[in-house]
Amino acid sequence: MSVPDQDLLIASRSADKVREIRQILQPALGTRLLSLADLEIAPDPAEDDVEIHHTFRGNALAKARYFQRLTGMRTLAD
Repeated sequence: MSVPDQDLLIASRSADKVREIRQILQPALGTRLLSLADLEIAPDPAEDDVEIHHTFRGNALAKARYFQRLTGMRTLAD
């Protein structure tokens, strides 16, 4: 799937979290917020090794970087 540069990936496998983030941010950002499911990115066992940090911030940053490298998209992680 080809995605414009302004789109933002929500790096969460939780449909509820994706829905909540879209409800809060999409009106303010005015850009498409896409999920891993939207892009048909299948779960990978390597994802289990991403969130190894001791803080929420560290894990969110690691997850955002992981999926940004995987997709080349701007990425937001929870």
